[in-house]
Amino acid sequence: MRTTGTKHQIIAVACSVDHAREVRSLYQERGCNASEIYSQMKKEKKEEVLRNLRNGKLDCIVQVQMLGEGFDHPPLSVAVIFRPFRSLSPYIQFVGRIMRVIHQNSPGHPDNEGIIVSHLGLNMDKYWEDFKDFDKDDQEVIDKWLTSEEVFPDIDGREKRTQRPRLTPDMIVLDEIVDKFITQDFIDMTDEAILDQLIATIYKTTGLNLESLGLSRNELKTRLIKAKKKTDLKPEKIVVSPQKQRQQARKRLDERARSLTNKILGAIDLSVNTPQLVKYFPHRGAINNFAVVIQLVNIKICEKLGVPLNSRDKLTLEQVEYVYGHFDNIGDEVQRILEEKLKR
Repeated sequence: MRTTGTKHQIIAVACSVDHAREVRSLYQERGCNASEIYSQMKKEKKEEVLRNLRNGKLDCIVQVQMLGEGFDHPPLSVAVIFRPFRSLSPYIQFVGRIMRVIHQNSPGHPDNEGIIVSHLGLNMDKYWEDFKDFDKDDQEVIDKWLTSEEVFPDIDGREKRTQRPRLTPDMIVLDEIVDKFITQDFIDMTDEAILDQLIATIYKTTGLNLESLGLSRNELKTRLIKAKKKTDLKPEKIVVSPQKQRQQARKRLDERARSLTNKILGAIDLSVNTPQLVKYFPHRGAINNFAVVIQLVNIKICEKLGVPLNSRDKLTLEQVEYVYGHFDNIGDEVQRILEEKLKR
């Protein structure tokens, strides 16, 4: 929330559903109410997430291949990029989500400022520079891109049954401490075209010109720069509660175990709710394939950590982070067990 009192919200883009949950969890650790949304999500759940976004219950929404064509929600003011883009068009589509003004005919209002955050390693600078180079004659092209049917390229790691059921995204930045901020303002107050537009707006809305206001063009430019500096906020370090961090880590572990279970079932061509695997593990008390596989996944997690099966809710943050690095191997082990059973 800025000092104006308006509730501003964050939209983030992630590489995959698992990555989106990871990012959502990191926001929640820092006191932000966040939800993920993705194309395969059940319709009722999507509607609930969007309803919470529109009524202000969410501080942040993390999306995968969603909220592209025609999506309009002006309180979205911060766009955070956690995945690479292949071209300028989808980059513009995503950045366009925070370009809706809250206060009409007030270009200098702080509520109308949009902030784009991107990790240096994603190499997004070239698209940002291209984006800033558009002038007013290019608005028709931009509008076409923002409403085109191409939303985002499919690089979200969708399941393919012939592939190893990898759970680890290609690129995640975790536990990074940022102590310097490089900012590039979209509105450059020294830009002569911006000054022309502002002068024209003043005249159109009030009938006053610079001379009647007792200002020269250079004086107006100087005042605008000073006013902008006053509205710039210094970033504050966000304190993460250790208790909340542990809670979110355990929640992510449960989510990733369920996701891995689905990927394993996809890899061996079995559905979630059918009981083909139950007969091979009668002592487990499972009623369908999902229940069998997730039990095996949880057993392998505890074996990897050397802890009893009933101690999952007591895992430390260090233990959870350790097992994250072995999820692909756990998936391979469970899949191999199941394939051997099915061959018999």
